[in-house]
Amino acid sequence: MRDACSTPYLLDPANENRERPMRVLRLWLPLAYVVFFAGLVLSILARCSDRAFRVEDGILSDLFSRIDNPRGYLIACSAITICGLALLPVASFIQQRLHGASRLSAVSGWLYRLGVFATIAVGLTTPFQRPYVAVHIYLSFFSFMAMVAGLMLGFAAVARTTRAGKSFLWWLAAMQVAFLLFLGYLLVKPGFFHNRRDALAICEWVMCISIGLCTTLLAIALPRSSQDIPRRLAVGTG
Repeated sequence: MRDACSTPYLLDPANENRERPMRVLRLWLPLAYVVFFAGLVLSILARCSDRAFRVEDGILSDLFSRIDNPRGYLIACSAITICGLALLPVASFIQQRLHGASRLSAVSGWLYRLGVFATIAVGLTTPFQRPYVAVHIYLSFFSFMAMVAGLMLGFAAVARTTRAGKSFLWWLAAMQVAFLLFLGYLLVKPGFFHNRRDALAICEWVMCISIGLCTTLLAIALPRSSQDIPRRLAVGTG
């Protein structure tokens, strides 16, 4: 019998490794978000070591900037990079569990994965950029929007395959739609937070917390196996 772990799961989305759900929920997700939020808090403490804290000090782009945060930018960039690397197995898990549900839901895992790759790219490239250059802004938007879109499709796909908690899952999918619309609005109206930097910082942290919570809820809600998806959906077109 072939060893279930003989093929790396990052390269094999259809690998039915039964130990993966516990590994995702007990290792990768906690590691990703503990490192992310702890790293950002430490970066803020380093940035404000010689003055009082202001809410706007939590703006993510400023924390990643070597110019705006010379004492703590390496901590923040390391945290977001490690978080992204830890989320790669989670993205693979989402894609594998939704594999075969429909052509639309199959996009969910890939969108989430692309968002994770963009997150890693933000952490690796921002220290070498000047603050708020176009590549940083668009890469950050893509990271948020791709992960939120992946969660939206994931919740919608699971809601179609289960009766338990269906309304809650559809509500979570609708919440992701609202986030996407808001992010799209910010993309075309970049001056929305002009002179409201406190609000920008709060918005970014709320979005990060929401993605973390929703990723955990989706991982819990996913079917134990792609084979658990009803045949009427597995042969559907989404």
